[in-house]
Amino acid sequence: MNDSLHCALSQAPETREALTAFQTATGLAVRLLPDNSHATVSRSVRSTNPLCAMIAQSPQGKTACRCFIEGLRDRLNRRPAPCALQCFAGLTELAMPVTVHGRRAALLICGPVFQRKPTWHDFDRVFRRLQQMQITVNRSRAGNAFSRTRVASRSQFQAATYLLDLLAKHLTESTAQQLINVQPGEADGVRHAKEFVQAHLTEAISMHQVAGHVGLSPQYFCRVFKASTTMTFTEYVCRLRLDKARELLADPARRISEVALAVGFNSIPYFDRAFHRYVGTSPKQYRATLHPARVPPPKA
Repeated sequence: MNDSLHCALSQAPETREALTAFQTATGLAVRLLPDNSHATVSRSVRSTNPLCAMIAQSPQGKTACRCFIEGLRDRLNRRPAPCALQCFAGLTELAMPVTVHGRRAALLICGPVFQRKPTWHDFDRVFRRLQQMQITVNRSRAGNAFSRTRVASRSQFQAATYLLDLLAKHLTESTAQQLINVQPGEADGVRHAKEFVQAHLTEAISMHQVAGHVGLSPQYFCRVFKASTTMTFTEYVCRLRLDKARELLADPARRISEVALAVGFNSIPYFDRAFHRYVGTSPKQYRATLHPARVPPPKA
């Protein structure tokens, strides 16, 4: 499932532009990698700095890199927020998960960088550590790569952390929308099902009804639909209704109960729970972010 999510994320129209914009703005390399430690290491060393590439050429180095990435993933499992971690070579990587429909689709990894200008004494210490770990690298070439690694000041690193969080949220939203919309090349059954749901969104819609409409057995329809969208049919209908609800909540004249009924929710408590689960806040709190209270100007 995570592989299909990563595929959808990497193929989203705005992904490449967003990654390029981040790199241009910060001057730091950023990679979108599968949430899989083996695939992450093998892809990461092809697009990172020369020192990392040299280290990963040996089996011991590749194992050490994999352990480092797994450490990042463990931290993100405990707290899905931007996470910075320094590796055994003194380099710092900044990571952030991209989660789509409640499932982790990929990791955004920024770096590696030094957080202060290294000295040759620092390199000697790192080189000795590599020797102790039985990671063989050419000292002269490693020293050259070490000295050319990007240094990010504290303020630059803080700015990159903030922007990486925004980038992850942007990719989450664009990918989720891509999976919801009708896509070219999609299986006919999935495409027709999406079109049917969008045309009858406010009505009572059952999976068996839509499966019959597209001419598939319920079991096969469920399997094909989830493989294409990474969601169950019920999750898809709920997400589509909540997207419409967010549009309607922009109108302050509409009561929240009216919005719920207008998008097909017959239970207000269920609407509140579903909204909080998918959007991360209650409908009332979401509306408040759209229409913040106005502070009157100070009196002269």
